[in-house]
Amino acid sequence: MSVREGGNGGFCDLREMLCATREKHGTCVAFHEKKQGFYQHVSYGRLCEEAGALGTALCRMLPDSPRVLLIGKNSYHWALSCLALLCGAGVPVTADETSDAKDVAQIAASAHVDAVLYDAALEDRVKGLSGVTAICFDAVPRLIEVGRAALLAGEKDAFLQPIDPEAPAMIFYTGSAACQAKGVALSHKGIMATLLGMCDSGVVCEKDIFLSVLPLSHVYECVLGLLYPIARGASVAFCEGVGSIMRNMREIHPTCMVAVPYLAESIYDKLWELIGENEAQVRRAIAISDPVRPLSARQALKERLLANARAPFGGALRYMFIVGGLLPAALSKGLRQLGIFAAQSYGMAECGGPATMTLPVRYRDGTVGMPLSHAAIEILHEQADGSGEIRIKGNGLMLGYDNGDASCVSALQDAGYDTGDMGRIDGDGFLHIIGKKENSITRADGTVISPEEIEQLLLQSPLVGEAVVVGVWDDAREDREPAAMILPDAASAMALFGDNDTGEALESAVGEWICEINKGLPDAAQILLFALRDTAFQKDAAGRVMRAAVADELEAARRAGEQIFS
Repeated sequence: MSVREGGNGGFCDLREMLCATREKHGTCVAFHEKKQGFYQHVSYGRLCEEAGALGTALCRMLPDSPRVLLIGKNSYHWALSCLALLCGAGVPVTADETSDAKDVAQIAASAHVDAVLYDAALEDRVKGLSGVTAICFDAVPRLIEVGRAALLAGEKDAFLQPIDPEAPAMIFYTGSAACQAKGVALSHKGIMATLLGMCDSGVVCEKDIFLSVLPLSHVYECVLGLLYPIARGASVAFCEGVGSIMRNMREIHPTCMVAVPYLAESIYDKLWELIGENEAQVRRAIAISDPVRPLSARQALKERLLANARAPFGGALRYMFIVGGLLPAALSKGLRQLGIFAAQSYGMAECGGPATMTLPVRYRDGTVGMPLSHAAIEILHEQADGSGEIRIKGNGLMLGYDNGDASCVSALQDAGYDTGDMGRIDGDGFLHIIGKKENSITRADGTVISPEEIEQLLLQSPLVGEAVVVGVWDDAREDREPAAMILPDAASAMALFGDNDTGEALESAVGEWICEINKGLPDAAQILLFALRDTAFQKDAAGRVMRAAVADELEAARRAGEQIFS
């Protein structure tokens, strides 16, 4: 099944795509969900019939083209409600299930929602909403019956409602967007463009099973972990929770999953922990299978040779679609050695999800791959080393930030979306992410330095526990100089120097490491100032270092005439 079956290179909307999947894969499993201790299955035929019935019932209850807030854990009822709305009953507006009542109210007001579909466990988050029709997911089976009865009585099927492919189809409120009451509006046309780019990759087929772990309210899981499998006629199994991943994997034997770097690393570490005393045997199997070409043949051999090692995670996992951050190159290689290809992606809600991806036919560890067929990448204000701000162009871009009505106007398709991320494209076309524009250090000559890239180099020493590079004003040079604040790794320092060291030996060793790093850095990015600290950096709720606090600390010390740096 390919999304190329419609006009203009793809389907006009998601309803056409779903109906085409039903025609080709009607008896195949679309969803697996745990009920009464066992995974139960929903076919594509049943999915489409229930989506039509539910959509018809919602059309009877709600005004034309309603906006409906979806909030709850990943489940069949969440997915069914989303698809019923996308297929003609309305516009789904997503909110993270961890959002509190205040955030939910803010989102509902900002998006001007007409109704909310919610998990019973989250009733306290929605009960304070006024002027909004509240529908618990527990009522969905009854609404399906209402819709069926209405259809038998001759009422218009929700699947026959007109769909404007260029109007808002779905609105995502996640992360900081929720705090700012700002939603990303995507159209059917834009979502279909992203799905076309993914389908062109040729990675997934109808035999694949996705394990859905990340929240469906986030664009990546919704597009990559729900709509993409549907486009390919594959199936989706809902994980019971992070603590149940291993058990669910053994039960459902997934072949694919969408994962953040932390989750991928946890799975990798757990695999080696379980391998335990069989490590030598596994290493031999890796050494035998690694030279095999092509990758498909290597994968088949690894599945056979490493069957016992892979069994705790179902034994069938082939792909991890990495989102939300960059997977270290060593970890990408390590997963591949165990028969799991880490398809590193790059994108965001504003561009409909993934714009670039590493693929089995073209990958380079430590990069985010090349643009998918629906997207293009530009580097703005390119410097001598090829770095600059990343701009994404293509048909998958958002209509705009939603303003609560259907009049989102896109000015992005031609101009593109400036991501605020710094990167460079190497000679083979792979995109390297090197940091955030907001964190960059601008020198007097206009050179822009990404501190995150230098920090990753610093962290390669076992003596460095944490590192933050900021720009510090130098009166003598009349310029902003990169300076490193370093929290040493206490255990490594103790192992190397013992407990009698006054700190001088540690400072000298760190200084030598920085000199080594400087040899590979351009003159403007070399670290001439550094300082060791004995307290952890201040971090936000997401665990990110608060760079502004570090910069304020250094500026206060500079003004006070304190000598901080070596």
